[in-house]
Amino acid sequence: MDSGAQASNQLLGSYMTLRKAIGWIGICLPFAVFLGNWVIFSQHSLGCLAPISDKLPGSLSGYYYSHMRDAFVGAMWAAGVFLFFYRGRDWIDRWATNLAGLFALGIALFPTRGPARVPSNSCSPVTPLVAQPAPNAAAISIVHVVSLCGLMLMIAVMAARFTRTYSDDEIGAMTDEEKEIEQNPSLKRRNNRICWGCVAGIVVAGAFALAQNFFSVSVKANAPWLLYAETIAFLAFGTAWFVKGRALLGLGNARRTVGHALVTARARRLVSHPVSSPVAVAGSASPGPGFGSGPDDPDGEL
Repeated sequence: MDSGAQASNQLLGSYMTLRKAIGWIGICLPFAVFLGNWVIFSQHSLGCLAPISDKLPGSLSGYYYSHMRDAFVGAMWAAGVFLFFYRGRDWIDRWATNLAGLFALGIALFPTRGPARVPSNSCSPVTPLVAQPAPNAAAISIVHVVSLCGLMLMIAVMAARFTRTYSDDEIGAMTDEEKEIEQNPSLKRRNNRICWGCVAGIVVAGAFALAQNFFSVSVKANAPWLLYAETIAFLAFGTAWFVKGRALLGLGNARRTVGHALVTARARRLVSHPVSSPVAVAGSASPGPGFGSGPDDPDGEL
């Protein structure tokens, strides 16, 4: 392999790694801010581990007003920078990823409207937070909502684009892992089903986020409904990029490798320690029907 081809393969491999990294950010972020806030900063009340309390932030963006805000903002910056500089295979992919990157940066730079005061309860952090509303909080919050909706829309567009049929030239520029899927109808159909499921998940999450605005005050007070919707959307976001990064193929190959190793180890163990057949003892009673060896049961096993 010449140096040019080797450099091209390394570049493609780096793109695959970055795609998987975006998938990890989308999937892990909802759990990282929730569990990190409980483990590191809270009073460790077990009741706060169940995400069904009105004592939690009302949305994923609400963690900006918690001690986990740096993790939330950092994740949005990482996702935004990668998506903005990601080079798609055609102008539609490039526009979708560039816009998604700008929207992710908008989420990081323009936080949602914070609470009028930080509540004090069993789920509150040990070190209290002081709410300092921005002078233009309403306008900033509008930019945040538009950025969040735009990001989810672009992610849905990209997930739908992942299902398209690529040309021979595009397949020729792919890594071996990508070619394995694109040239295997069964794997391609599986990935397409997952991607369309992600699109459906984002659409359902968006509809639910809109519908929860019409819930009664008493229903809204029972649980962080918007947090649920945003979590579903981010999980779909991460899963779609997992598929694009071929992480699922890697997990499947790893599962098959482990399974093959276990079968091989078991076969070697049986060869080295064969199971001996029971030896009849002289004078012993002959076994009853169904317990002896016969032509249909040569090993004496059922």
